[in-house]
Amino acid sequence: MSDNYRIIKENNAIIFKVNAEQLQIEKLKDLSASIHSSLEEKPRKFILDLRGIHYLDSAALGMIFKVKDAIDSFSGNFFVTGVNRTISMVLNITKADRIIRILDSVDEALKIKVD
Repeated sequence: MSDNYRIIKENNAIIFKVNAEQLQIEKLKDLSASIHSSLEEKPRKFILDLRGIHYLDSAALGMIFKVKDAIDSFSGNFFVTGVNRTISMVLNITKADRIIRILDSVDEALKIKVD
C-alpha cells in the first residue's frame, strides 16, 4: 500500500481511493500496478474515487481507460466517483464521460445494483 491510495473492500466491491491532488505519470506505475492487482479478484464493482484530485494528465486518463477495459473483460462494473468541475470538464472534452460511468459519491456507486 502507498500513501497515494487506499483500497477498501466492501460488498463484493473494491473502492480505490486516490489520495493525491494530481494524478500524473510520475505516480501511475505504482498506482496502476496496485489497481490491476486488485482486479485479479474480479470484483462485481470497481470504484475509482478521485475526490481530491485537481489535475490529471493524459497518461492518467489512459490508465483509466485501461482499467475500464480490464474490468469489461470480466463483465465487472466500473465507476468513477468524486470528480470536481475541472476533472469533469476533462472527461467531457475527451468524451470519456460517454463510456465511463461517473457518479458523485462512493455511496451512490455502492447503492447501484449489479448482476
